[in-house]
Formats: sequence, structure tokens, C-alpha cells
Amino acid sequence: MALQYGLHFAWTSPFFVQLTKDKENYNITEDQASLFTTLPPMFHILSCPLCSWMCNAVGRKNTLLASAVPNSLAWILEAYATDVYTFYLARYLLHRFIQDSY
Repeated sequence: MALQYGLHFAWTSPFFVQLTKDKENYNITEDQASLFTTLPPMFHILSCPLCSWMCNAVGRKNTLLASAVPNSLAWILEAYATDVYTFYLARYLLHRFIQDSY
């Protein structure tokens, strides 16, 4: 799990330039791509109450196990995304459910 989170947080660094320069496969501007790193803290703020509630309602173990599905979906979305909104959705899913494990 630690490897997944490390890859997720470092993912924007090497691919930021590739995503903005490849106009044939991705039509993403630098301003749009810069949101990949600035949106996740906002997602954390919004998801904290929900994660706390889930841990109390179903337990920490079940909450952590349930987070595997959206995490997998987010990595699949990032692998096949061609527009910026799919990347935003994937980043939301990853950051929303990374919060579950903390």
C-alpha cells in the first residue's frame, strides 16, 4: 500500500510535462495540469468527515478493504484517460480513499 501511495503522489512530477506537450493524445494545458497537484488537498478537506464516519460505522479494517475498489478504478482511469476531467476524477478517487487509510 505504501508503494501505491508513493507512486500516486509522485505521479504528477514526471508526467506533467508529457501530458502538456502531447497534444495528439491529450489536449491538456499547463493550467489544467497544474490542478493535478493543487486539487488533492481540497479533496482531503472534503473527505475527512466522511472517512471518520465510515471508520466509526463499519470499522477501520472494512473501510480500508472497501477503499481497494475505488483505488483500482482510479488507476485504470488514469491509464486510459484522454481528457482532463477523467484525470480529475481519478485524482479525486485516489485522494478520497487514500484518506481512509490514515
